[in-house]
Order: sequence, then structure tokens, then C-alpha cells
Amino acid sequence: MQFVAFNDFHGNVESSSSNPGIAKIAGVLDQMKTEYPTFFFSAGDNFQGTAISNLTHGKVVNDAFQLMDLQASAIGNHEYDWGKDMMYDWSEEGGYPFLASNIVYKDSGEPVDYADPYMIKKVRLTSGKVVEIGIIGIATPETATKTAAANVADIEFTDPVKATKHWVKYLREVKKVDAVVALTHLGGYQDSSTGEVTGELKDYADHISGVDLIFSGHTHQTIDAVVNGIQILQGRYNGRSLQVARLTFNNRNTKLESIDGFIDPISTRIASLPVNQEVADLVAGYKADLADVLNEYVGMNAQLLEHDTTGPLGLTPLGQWTAKALSELGGTQIAIINGGGIRERMPAGEITMGTMYALFPFDNTLLTLKVTGAKLYELIEHGIEEGTFKDGQFYGVKVKVDLSKPYGSRIVEMTLQNGDPIDNAALYSVSTLDFVYTGGDKYNFTGAIDVVDTFIPVRDKLAQYIRSLPRQTLIHAFDASAYVVQ
Repeated sequence: MQFVAFNDFHGNVESSSSNPGIAKIAGVLDQMKTEYPTFFFSAGDNFQGTAISNLTHGKVVNDAFQLMDLQASAIGNHEYDWGKDMMYDWSEEGGYPFLASNIVYKDSGEPVDYADPYMIKKVRLTSGKVVEIGIIGIATPETATKTAAANVADIEFTDPVKATKHWVKYLREVKKVDAVVALTHLGGYQDSSTGEVTGELKDYADHISGVDLIFSGHTHQTIDAVVNGIQILQGRYNGRSLQVARLTFNNRNTKLESIDGFIDPISTRIASLPVNQEVADLVAGYKADLADVLNEYVGMNAQLLEHDTTGPLGLTPLGQWTAKALSELGGTQIAIINGGGIRERMPAGEITMGTMYALFPFDNTLLTLKVTGAKLYELIEHGIEEGTFKDGQFYGVKVKVDLSKPYGSRIVEMTLQNGDPIDNAALYSVSTLDFVYTGGDKYNFTGAIDVVDTFIPVRDKLAQYIRSLPRQTLIHAFDASAYVVQ
């Protein structure tokens, strides 16, 4: 038999040059099922990310899951973006459970009622004997700062290791399962040269036992490794790769004999992938229903705006353009936003509302406030190559940094655009997002005053901003002199 999972799908139901789309993923699964008994899982972050999914609150993805017989899903941080109540609906309508053993209510300490801590999958072997596989759900504790704070205010993400040890003991000793799988949204990285795995995923695997296989997500990486005797997999994002684990059991005594785990990079052969026509028709129907919204004209972009945060300070042309626009929209001197809130680069040519949803899928709202110069130093410094989130984007100040210094002490000098030095005691007006202001990506705005929330999603504000520009204005213009790397 084989267990197949994807992770961080983010609503990418349509096929493109990079993403296979849900109908082709379903087609691959159909093909797999002709070769082995195949069971499909998700490691979380299923819905939030594209216009067609966002506008239906994930229903197009969930309907496809029902057709694809999804067995279970881990809870990713973005499952909370529209509030936890959505998980009740997704689970009921899709016919699958969410699994999470390390999420509890703060007031009672009891497990949340929209997820099960585990499930047991029973599969009949060719001998007629039935194997029982326990599947434990694990959410990343980073969820607390990777979604809007209000959406997780009443819950706590407990230690994944402690939760896993508890349920492994129960499944092995009480339920007498034949194997245990951890379906997680834990993140990690694998060095392509050495094969070494790092991050919370490695720490997790190092401290557990009795688990045979770990599906993972969150960091959008390719991971295929064995850590502490456990096969670990992660398959990039947007359905571009599948996590595949072939489990072989003894026909006589149901003992697990081997796990052959690997990553199938299906995005490398998109054109030749089979298509599940029922799923394709489902997506086409939703697309037709939403055509008026998706195709609404916003403006023209003269030049591709990249959003690759691996450059100096992580600033990008699109990130800085966005920050500049929000500064103007908020009427502030400065803007600070999170790099992860922008999900794609802005293409050259016609910009539609479908494009805007793809670029800015989250319903973060524009806030304005004032902070001291000392706090401004702290906020800008926080977003420079922290390591667990995409680098912050900013506009309105010029920053000189020394990247040889430790994180948290890299800014050497900071001035306003006109060259005036930042005064630690002075107040400066800042535009930002509600996600960032409330602690997203671990930003700390303590001490901010005159806080005003527009309660309007930045996607809509930016679309309005682009429409207000003269027809011939190049919307790609941005100030590349905002930073200096020393």
C-alpha cells in the first residue's frame, strides 16, 4: 500500500507552467491506485492563497478533496485565516477529519473540538488480514504568530513531542496498531549537498520514538530523509511534488517490514500528467461562476516586479513598491509590512483582481500608527534575516547595515528619505498591517500610539491605488536606494 500526501497547496487548483493543478494531482492519484492501494492525505495549508479559493472560502478545494477521497488533513497555520469555524464545515462537507493532537483550549486545557488527535486507518492485505495504522496529527507551534492573533486567541499549541509520545503510547499499547504515522505541519530544511535536516522537524524527530513515518509542511521545502530511524518527507508547495510512502507489511503477522519513502516531483512533467475529468469540470464550473470578479481590470504593469527575499536585507521590488503604496495610502512617513504577506511576483502587463488575490491573498487590513525612533529601529531590525519568516519589507527610511553582526544588532545607521537621521525620542508615522501589529511574524509594536485600523483589506486598497494612477503611469516604479549593505 502507499500513503501519499501533499502540503501547502494554498488553493492552487488551476494548472499552470509551475503548478499541476488539482485535476492533474487527482489524475496522478487515480493512476497510482491502479498500481497500489493508495490513500491520500494533506499536511495542511490547503485553502488560502488564490482568488478562486479565497472567494469561495476554500470550497472549490474542499469539493475536490471529497472527490479525491482525502483521508485526513493536518491543521496548518493558514487553516485559521478565516477563523476556526471553517474547519467544522470543511470537515463535514469534505468527509474527512482534521487531525491535531497538540491544540487545546486555553481556558480548559481540553483538545479543540474541530480536530481529532488521531485516526486509525484499517487496510486489508492480500492474505485477508487487516493492518491498523495510527495517524497522529501535529500542528506547528509557530501557528501562534503565523496567522492573525485574534483567530487563535483562545487556543494553545502544546509541545509536539509531548503530544506525540502520549498518543504513540496509547496507539501502540492500547489500540495495538501495526504502524504509526505523524501527519504534521512542522517545518524543516534539508541541505541539498549533505542531506542534513534542520529546523523544528529535525528537533521533533530526534525526540520521539515509535513513529515510522512523518509527513511535513510549512516551510515549502523538498525533504526526503531518515532521522532517528524515521522516514521524513516534505513536497515543496502548491502541489508541485507529492510525498509518497510505500508501506510493506508481512501478510501473515501484519508486521511492518519496510517503508520506501520518496518525493515525486510531478511539476517537472505537468504537460503529460493524467487528468481527472470530474475534478477538472468542478474547477471549470467555479471559474466560470467567478469570471466577472477574477477578470475585473485593475491596471497595467510595465515591468515584472520580483519578490525574491534572498537579496540584501530581503527587500524586493514588489515588497518595496507595496510598502511605498501603503505609506501613501495611509498618509504616513514610513511603511513596514511582512514579506510573507506577498505570495507571488507581480507580472508585467494587465493586472486583474484575480492577480491581486494571487499577490495578496490574505485579508490583512491597513493600519496607521505612531512609534518612537527607538521603536522604529527595533521594528526594522526585527525583519532583517531573522530566519523563521520572510524578511520584512519597508519604505520611507534608508538603512545601513552590517550583516556580519548578530541578528538584532545589524543596523549601523538609519535616516529618513531626505537624509535626516532617525531621532530615538521623536515620533514617526507608520503604515502597517493588522497581522503585523498584533504580533504576526513576532513583530512587537508595544508602545505604539494613535493606532487606526481602516478595516479594509490591503488587496482592495492597493487595487484602488492602482486604479487612481494616471493611465500611462508606470506602476512598477520604486526607490531602490532604501537600503545600503555595508
